[in-house]
Amino acid sequence: MPHLILAALGLLAAGSAAAEPARLPGIAGADDRQIVSAREYPWSAVGRLNTRIGQRCTGTLVAPDRVATAAHCLFNRRTGQPLRPEAVHFLAGYARGEWAATAAAVAIRRGTDGPPGDPAADWAIVTLARPIGREVGWIAPADPGPAAEAGVLRAGYGQDRAHLPMAVLGCEVRPAAGGRPLLAHNCDAVRGDSGSPLLRIEGGRVVLIGIHSGHARRAAGPVGVAVSAAVLRAAGTDWPESRPPTAAGLDPRPTATVRDLARRTGRPAPAPSLEALARLLRP
Repeated sequence: MPHLILAALGLLAAGSAAAEPARLPGIAGADDRQIVSAREYPWSAVGRLNTRIGQRCTGTLVAPDRVATAAHCLFNRRTGQPLRPEAVHFLAGYARGEWAATAAAVAIRRGTDGPPGDPAADWAIVTLARPIGREVGWIAPADPGPAAEAGVLRAGYGQDRAHLPMAVLGCEVRPAAGGRPLLAHNCDAVRGDSGSPLLRIEGGRVVLIGIHSGHARRAAGPVGVAVSAAVLRAAGTDWPESRPPTAAGLDPRPTATVRDLARRTGRPAPAPSLEALARLLRP
Protein backbone atom coordinates (compact mmCIF):
# COMPACT_ATOMS: atom_id res chain seq x y z
CA MET A 1 0.00 0.00 0.00
CA PRO A 2 1.43 3.42 -0.87
CA HIS A 3 3.07 5.34 1.95
CA LEU A 4 0.72 8.26 1.48
CA ILE A 5 -2.29 5.97 1.79
CA LEU A 6 -0.96 4.35 4.96
CA ALA A 7 -0.26 7.73 6.47
CA ALA A 8 -3.66 9.14 5.62
CA LEU A 9 -5.59 6.07 6.72
CA GLY A 10 -3.74 6.17 10.02
CA LEU A 11 -4.77 9.77 10.64
CA LEU A 12 -7.19 10.20 13.54
CA ALA A 13 -9.75 12.95 13.66
CA ALA A 14 -8.83 15.81 15.96
CA GLY A 15 -10.70 16.35 19.20
CA SER A 16 -11.17 14.70 22.54
CA ALA A 17 -12.72 11.23 22.61
CA ALA A 18 -14.55 12.34 25.70
CA ALA A 19 -16.08 15.26 23.82
CA GLU A 20 -17.29 13.28 20.80
CA PRO A 21 -16.85 9.81 19.27
CA ALA A 22 -13.61 9.32 17.39
CA ARG A 23 -14.10 10.05 13.71
CA LEU A 24 -13.04 7.35 11.31
CA PRO A 25 -10.14 8.24 9.02
CA GLY A 26 -11.47 9.21 5.61
CA ILE A 27 -14.54 11.04 6.94
CA ALA A 28 -14.22 14.78 6.37
CA GLY A 29 -16.73 16.83 8.35
CA ALA A 30 -20.15 15.21 8.62
CA ASP A 31 -20.40 11.54 7.63
CA ASP A 32 -22.30 11.63 4.33
CA ARG A 33 -22.53 7.86 3.86
CA GLN A 34 -25.92 6.20 3.94
CA ILE A 35 -27.08 2.61 3.69
CA VAL A 36 -28.40 1.65 0.26
CA SER A 37 -30.25 -1.41 -1.00
CA ALA A 38 -28.01 -4.13 -2.41
CA ARG A 39 -31.05 -5.48 -4.24
CA GLU A 40 -31.26 -2.56 -6.68
CA TYR A 41 -29.03 -1.29 -9.47
CA PRO A 42 -26.39 0.09 -9.52
CA TRP A 43 -25.59 -1.25 -6.03
CA SER A 44 -26.32 -4.84 -7.10
CA ALA A 45 -23.20 -4.67 -9.30
CA VAL A 46 -21.03 -3.64 -6.32
CA GLY A 47 -19.89 -6.25 -3.83
CA ARG A 48 -17.32 -7.56 -1.42
CA LEU A 49 -14.07 -9.23 -2.40
CA ASN A 50 -13.24 -11.76 0.31
CA THR A 51 -9.94 -13.61 0.62
CA ARG A 52 -8.87 -16.77 2.39
CA ILE A 53 -6.48 -14.81 4.61
CA GLY A 54 -9.25 -12.59 5.96
CA GLN A 55 -8.55 -9.46 3.92
CA ARG A 56 -11.56 -7.87 2.26
CA CYS A 57 -12.22 -4.92 0.00
CA THR A 58 -14.92 -3.58 -2.30
CA GLY A 59 -15.15 -4.40 -5.99
CA THR A 60 -17.42 -3.59 -8.93
CA LEU A 61 -18.52 -5.69 -11.87
CA VAL A 62 -17.33 -3.83 -14.96
CA ALA A 63 -18.28 -6.62 -17.39
CA PRO A 64 -20.24 -9.87 -17.01
CA ASP A 65 -17.23 -11.72 -15.57
CA ARG A 66 -14.77 -9.00 -14.53
CA VAL A 67 -14.45 -7.04 -11.28
CA ALA A 68 -12.44 -3.85 -10.81
CA THR A 69 -10.79 -3.17 -7.45
CA ALA A 70 -7.62 -1.77 -5.88
CA ALA A 71 -4.45 -3.81 -6.39
CA HIS A 72 -3.33 -3.45 -2.78
CA CYS A 73 -6.38 -5.50 -1.75
CA LEU A 74 -4.91 -8.51 -3.56
CA PHE A 75 -1.52 -8.67 -1.86
CA ASN A 76 -0.85 -10.35 1.47
CA ARG A 77 -0.26 -7.42 3.83
CA ARG A 78 2.08 -9.47 6.01
CA THR A 79 4.29 -11.03 3.34
CA GLY A 80 3.84 -8.59 0.46
CA GLN A 81 3.18 -11.51 -1.88
CA PRO A 82 0.36 -11.43 -4.46
CA LEU A 83 -2.72 -13.50 -3.66
CA ARG A 84 -3.46 -16.34 -6.02
CA PRO A 85 -6.84 -16.25 -7.81
CA GLU A 86 -8.14 -19.29 -5.93
CA ALA A 87 -7.80 -17.29 -2.68
CA VAL A 88 -10.28 -14.64 -3.87
CA HIS A 89 -14.08 -14.74 -3.99
CA PHE A 90 -16.54 -12.02 -5.06
CA LEU A 91 -20.02 -11.54 -3.57
CA ALA A 92 -22.16 -9.18 -5.65
CA GLY A 93 -24.99 -7.29 -3.99
CA TYR A 94 -23.82 -8.40 -0.55
CA ALA A 95 -25.82 -7.44 2.56
CA ARG A 96 -26.13 -9.00 6.01
CA GLY A 97 -24.60 -12.34 5.07
CA GLU A 98 -26.58 -12.76 1.85
CA TRP A 99 -25.71 -11.89 -1.74
CA ALA A 100 -27.32 -11.62 -5.13
CA ALA A 101 -24.65 -13.71 -6.90
CA THR A 102 -21.19 -15.04 -6.16
CA ALA A 103 -18.23 -16.46 -8.05
CA ALA A 104 -14.61 -17.42 -7.46
CA ALA A 105 -11.73 -15.69 -9.19
CA VAL A 106 -9.83 -17.52 -11.93
CA ALA A 107 -7.37 -14.79 -12.96
CA ILE A 108 -6.08 -11.47 -11.63
CA ARG A 109 -4.47 -8.68 -13.62
CA ARG A 110 -2.77 -6.04 -11.48
CA GLY A 111 -1.37 -2.64 -12.24
CA THR A 112 1.86 -3.71 -10.57
CA ASP A 113 3.74 -6.94 -9.88
CA GLY A 114 4.47 -5.90 -6.30
CA PRO A 115 2.58 -4.08 -3.54
CA PRO A 116 1.73 -0.67 -5.02
CA GLY A 117 4.16 2.08 -4.17
CA ASP A 118 2.71 4.20 -6.97
CA PRO A 119 -0.98 5.11 -6.48
CA ALA A 120 -1.49 5.13 -10.26
CA ALA A 121 -0.68 1.39 -10.31
CA ASP A 122 -3.18 0.58 -7.55
CA TRP A 123 -5.74 -1.11 -9.77
CA ALA A 124 -6.66 -4.70 -10.55
CA ILE A 125 -9.10 -6.59 -12.75
CA VAL A 126 -10.35 -9.90 -11.37
CA THR A 127 -11.79 -12.42 -13.84
CA LEU A 128 -14.52 -14.60 -12.38
CA ALA A 129 -15.32 -18.25 -13.01
CA ARG A 130 -18.76 -17.37 -14.35
CA PRO A 131 -20.47 -14.25 -15.77
CA ILE A 132 -22.60 -13.27 -12.79
CA GLY A 133 -22.93 -9.75 -14.22
CA ARG A 134 -25.63 -11.13 -16.50
CA GLU A 135 -27.71 -11.63 -13.34
CA VAL A 136 -26.81 -8.61 -11.19
CA GLY A 137 -25.75 -6.10 -13.87
CA TRP A 138 -22.45 -4.38 -14.46
CA ILE A 139 -21.05 -0.86 -14.74
CA ALA A 140 -18.69 -0.12 -17.62
CA PRO A 141 -15.54 1.99 -17.13
CA ALA A 142 -15.55 5.42 -18.78
CA ASP A 143 -12.97 8.16 -19.18
CA PRO A 144 -13.67 10.76 -16.47
CA GLY A 145 -12.48 13.59 -18.71
CA PRO A 146 -10.30 16.59 -17.86
CA ALA A 147 -12.84 18.66 -15.89
CA ALA A 148 -14.00 18.48 -12.28
CA GLU A 149 -17.34 16.75 -11.68
CA ALA A 150 -19.98 17.08 -8.99
CA GLY A 151 -22.85 14.70 -8.24
CA VAL A 152 -20.57 11.66 -8.19
CA LEU A 153 -21.63 8.47 -6.37
CA ARG A 154 -19.40 6.16 -4.32
CA ALA A 155 -20.43 2.92 -2.60
CA GLY A 156 -18.58 0.31 -0.58
CA TYR A 157 -18.30 -1.86 2.50
CA GLY A 158 -16.55 0.20 5.15
CA GLN A 159 -14.98 -1.12 8.32
CA ASP A 160 -17.82 0.14 10.52
CA ARG A 161 -20.59 -1.41 8.38
CA ALA A 162 -18.79 -4.34 6.78
CA HIS A 163 -22.03 -6.20 6.08
CA LEU A 164 -24.00 -3.37 4.50
CA PRO A 165 -23.36 -1.29 1.37
CA MET A 166 -23.04 2.39 2.19
CA ALA A 167 -23.05 5.08 -0.48
CA VAL A 168 -22.18 8.75 -0.73
CA LEU A 169 -24.74 10.38 -2.99
CA GLY A 170 -23.21 13.51 -4.43
CA CYS A 171 -19.51 14.23 -3.97
CA GLU A 172 -16.88 15.95 -6.11
CA VAL A 173 -14.06 14.55 -8.21
CA ARG A 174 -11.31 16.35 -10.08
CA PRO A 175 -8.22 15.26 -12.01
CA ALA A 176 -5.12 15.09 -9.83
CA ALA A 177 -2.30 17.52 -10.55
CA GLY A 178 0.57 16.44 -12.77
CA GLY A 179 -1.38 14.83 -15.59
CA ARG A 180 -1.23 11.35 -14.05
CA PRO A 181 -4.19 8.91 -14.29
CA LEU A 182 -5.37 9.77 -10.79
CA LEU A 183 -8.42 11.52 -9.39
CA ALA A 184 -8.81 13.54 -6.21
CA HIS A 185 -12.19 13.37 -4.48
CA ASN A 186 -14.04 14.37 -1.34
CA CYS A 187 -16.28 11.27 -1.10
CA ASP A 188 -16.25 9.91 2.45
CA ALA A 189 -14.51 6.50 2.51
CA VAL A 190 -12.92 4.36 5.22
CA ARG A 191 -11.01 1.07 5.45
CA GLY A 192 -12.87 -1.64 3.53
CA ASP A 193 -13.88 0.93 0.91
CA SER A 194 -10.61 0.40 -0.96
CA GLY A 195 -11.47 -0.64 -4.50
CA SER A 196 -14.92 0.95 -4.32
CA PRO A 197 -16.30 2.68 -7.43
CA LEU A 198 -16.69 6.36 -8.21
CA LEU A 199 -19.76 6.50 -10.44
CA ARG A 200 -21.27 9.04 -12.82
CA ILE A 201 -24.72 9.02 -14.42
CA GLU A 202 -24.73 10.06 -18.07
CA GLY A 203 -27.34 9.63 -20.77
CA GLY A 204 -29.48 7.35 -18.63
CA ARG A 205 -26.57 5.02 -17.84
CA VAL A 206 -24.25 4.73 -14.89
CA VAL A 207 -20.52 4.42 -15.59
CA LEU A 208 -17.44 3.91 -13.47
CA ILE A 209 -14.95 6.79 -13.58
CA GLY A 210 -12.54 5.80 -10.83
CA ILE A 211 -11.45 3.20 -8.26
CA HIS A 212 -10.94 4.46 -4.72
CA SER A 213 -7.41 3.70 -3.51
CA GLY A 214 -6.90 5.60 -0.27
CA HIS A 215 -6.15 9.09 1.02
CA ALA A 216 -3.44 11.70 0.79
CA ARG A 217 -2.86 13.91 3.81
CA ARG A 218 -3.24 17.63 3.29
CA ALA A 219 -3.23 20.55 5.71
CA ALA A 220 -6.99 20.95 5.31
CA GLY A 221 -7.60 17.23 5.91
CA PRO A 222 -7.46 13.95 3.99
CA VAL A 223 -8.12 13.99 0.26
CA GLY A 224 -9.43 10.88 -1.44
CA VAL A 225 -7.23 9.33 -4.12
CA ALA A 226 -8.66 7.18 -6.94
CA VAL A 227 -7.24 5.54 -10.04
CA SER A 228 -8.89 6.89 -13.18
CA ALA A 229 -11.04 4.41 -15.07
CA ALA A 230 -9.13 5.52 -18.18
CA VAL A 231 -6.48 3.05 -16.97
CA LEU A 232 -9.00 0.21 -17.12
CA ARG A 233 -10.15 1.25 -20.58
CA ALA A 234 -6.55 1.19 -21.76
CA ALA A 235 -6.09 -2.28 -20.26
CA GLY A 236 -8.86 -3.78 -22.45
CA THR A 237 -10.79 -2.95 -25.59
CA ASP A 238 -13.89 -5.09 -25.20
CA TRP A 239 -15.82 -3.26 -22.48
CA PRO A 240 -19.55 -3.80 -23.01
CA GLU A 241 -21.94 -0.96 -22.14
CA SER A 242 -23.35 -0.86 -18.62
CA ARG A 243 -26.34 -3.09 -18.09
CA PRO A 244 -28.85 -3.39 -15.22
CA PRO A 245 -29.71 -6.73 -13.59
CA THR A 246 -31.98 -9.35 -15.11
CA ALA A 247 -32.33 -11.76 -12.18
CA ALA A 248 -35.66 -12.06 -10.40
CA GLY A 249 -35.79 -10.18 -7.12
CA LEU A 250 -33.39 -7.45 -8.26
CA ASP A 251 -34.60 -3.96 -9.15
CA PRO A 252 -33.02 -2.55 -12.34
CA ARG A 253 -33.81 0.96 -11.06
CA PRO A 254 -32.50 2.82 -7.98
CA THR A 255 -36.00 2.87 -6.48
CA ALA A 256 -35.19 3.11 -2.78
CA THR A 257 -32.25 5.42 -3.44
CA VAL A 258 -34.41 7.89 -5.37
CA ARG A 259 -37.12 7.81 -2.72
CA ASP A 260 -34.68 8.28 0.18
CA LEU A 261 -32.68 11.03 -1.50
CA ALA A 262 -35.87 12.93 -2.38
CA ARG A 263 -36.97 12.73 1.24
CA ARG A 264 -33.59 13.89 2.54
CA THR A 265 -33.52 16.87 0.18
CA GLY A 266 -37.17 17.80 0.77
CA ARG A 267 -38.20 17.32 -2.86
CA PRO A 268 -41.09 15.33 -4.34
CA ALA A 269 -40.10 11.78 -5.15
CA PRO A 270 -39.99 11.30 -8.96
CA ALA A 271 -40.59 8.03 -10.75
CA PRO A 272 -37.45 5.98 -10.04
CA SER A 273 -34.78 5.87 -12.75
CA LEU A 274 -31.12 6.69 -13.16
CA GLU A 275 -32.12 9.99 -14.80
CA ALA A 276 -34.27 10.85 -11.77
CA LEU A 277 -31.36 10.07 -9.45
CA ALA A 278 -29.11 12.32 -11.54
CA ARG A 279 -31.59 15.20 -11.26
CA LEU A 280 -31.83 14.78 -7.50
CA LEU A 281 -28.05 14.95 -7.23
CA ARG A 282 -28.05 18.44 -8.73
CA PRO A 283 -28.39 21.38 -6.29
